[in-house]
Amino acid sequence: MKNVSIQMMLAFGLILGAAASESEEGFKTIFNGENRDGWYLKIRSGDEELAKKVYAIEDGVIHIFNDEFPDAYNQNTGSNDTHGLFYTERTYTNYVLRFGYKWGTGYDWFATEDGTYLHPDDGGKPYDEGWLHLASKTDHHHHALDGQWNECEIIVMGDQYAIHKLNGDVINMAFNLKPAAGIFDFQSETAEIYYRNIRIKEYEAPVPPEQFLN
Repeated sequence: MKNVSIQMMLAFGLILGAAASESEEGFKTIFNGENRDGWYLKIRSGDEELAKKVYAIEDGVIHIFNDEFPDAYNQNTGSNDTHGLFYTERTYTNYVLRFGYKWGTGYDWFATEDGTYLHPDDGGKPYDEGWLHLASKTDHHHHALDGQWNECEIIVMGDQYAIHKLNGDVINMAFNLKPAAGIFDFQSETAEIYYRNIRIKEYEAPVPPEQFLN
């Protein structure tokens, strides 16, 4: 079967929605809300201190482009030395990743590419040209620029398949992926955005996709 790209455009969802009520059994928190233990941080300029300001930690939440940055900080340029990644130190293979996110008020149209890269290579390229793409549109079940939190769930079973859910809705699926294992990360691209409650459940072996599609 031909590889399927997992690039996806997402609308945003209701505050934590139905997905938040699903079982949390077996999930482990991998962002402790206090520091960057277990994570690496890098921005385009290579400035480590600026990177910490871009990915500020406030009240247990990762706050990208907080009030320390002016509203028009290099916006609408398509290029910014603060573009960067907050990524895991270790690799993962068979897992379910859950996290909450919302947009802030400091928004740049170019930043619709904010999102999550899955299994990128050393150059930051995600597998099969794919990433979880957080777009800036709202519908009856998915919020964007209204200040509401959303709950995302990414199911990855090695090289077999990936399922993306937003507030309990299946948004996209992909099959025959490579590499089977890798890191994942959260982008900064010129917009104010928040991430919280990052947690993961790992499996020793892949499980059928039907388990996640009920």
